[in-house]
Amino acid sequence: MISNLAEILDVPFITIVCTQLTASGYEGRNVEDMITELVNVCQGDEDRAEKSIIYLDEKDKLRKKNTDNDVNGMGVQQALLKLIE
Repeated sequence: MISNLAEILDVPFITIVCTQLTASGYEGRNVEDMITELVNVCQGDEDRAEKSIIYLDEKDKLRKKNTDNDVNGMGVQQALLKLIE
């Protein structure tokens, strides 16, 4: 449904699976990588990237864990919030 909306609005669209994201400093994809992917989809056009849709799939899986090694929980949540600000 969202990809159809993006097509109607003529804006770029990417889907990010949140369970694949890790906090900065850990091996794996981080939040900044999704912005790089979006700019690549927009062929370097930053103005077009600003008017794009990023769909965050499985965002409900990001939750605070009671461990010291919280690689893809709270750190990813904080990075996503920082991006929204």
